[in-house]
Amino acid sequence: MLFLQVIRAAFRSIMANKMRTTLTMLGVIIGVGAIIAMISLGEGAKKRVTESISRIGTNLLRVRPGAARLGYIASGSVETLTTEDAREMEQIAGVKLVSPSVNNMGMVKYANKNATTLVRGTMPDFVDINNFTLAAGRYFNDREVKLFKKVAILGTTVKDELFGEGVAVGKNIRIEGHNFRIIGVMEPKGQTSWRDPDDQVFIPVTTSQKRLFSQDFVHDVYIQVDSIDEIPFVKESVERLLRARHRIPEGVESDFNIRDYTEFIQTWRETTQTFTALLAGLRARRLYTGRLYR
Repeated sequence: MLFLQVIRAAFRSIMANKMRTTLTMLGVIIGVGAIIAMISLGEGAKKRVTESISRIGTNLLRVRPGAARLGYIASGSVETLTTEDAREMEQIAGVKLVSPSVNNMGMVKYANKNATTLVRGTMPDFVDINNFTLAAGRYFNDREVKLFKKVAILGTTVKDELFGEGVAVGKNIRIEGHNFRIIGVMEPKGQTSWRDPDDQVFIPVTTSQKRLFSQDFVHDVYIQVDSIDEIPFVKESVERLLRARHRIPEGVESDFNIRDYTEFIQTWRETTQTFTALLAGLRARRLYTGRLYR
């Protein structure tokens, strides 16, 4: 009986204050909806970051010259990595593919059109390591690397700037004043939060070193590992190998650094998760204190 009396009293109170009841319900609905929206935005951001990094490759290590960075400052020479270092890495257990990379900005011209883009010298395995797919033509092969051939594959951004909707494969372009034949065009990967992977031209690493930019060192070495579980072992093995090849004494800082993309993914996930929780907490506090309804 007491329960029924409470229900009747509550119902009479609601009917007597229809406007206040409606506003209270509306406030609760808006507050709860806002919390759900904040959580959904955070989860969406986390998914987008994960997908962006997955385009690069999750079972991937990237070796760069110079000591580990502190903010935007890095110590050590930028000329410490070579293609010979990369060949030795291929012998490490758990390593599937290896590709050194030489990266320089350059001017690319076709007819009366030109574009300033990243000219990347690589090996044939680079496309598989970094999950690139060809839309037309082919990638260069080992023979073309050995012979310093002037062949090029265009990213879609460069292709669109120079050729628009036209066919690019088979045409000749000039890169830094040198004639190159286009043998392929990449499928678009889509811009990530920090760069456009489609805004680059790929050429043999030997051609880049000997015929374009006159350098013996490389800027990166990309390593694809057989599985994510083997990344810690491979990372440690690469470090031991390079320290031995570069004759770095024990206790002295390495003249290279190794980036593990699984750590990068985990950091981004934790950051977005914390941000989502913070937004939801702030919204819940506002809802609790009643400030949302003023």
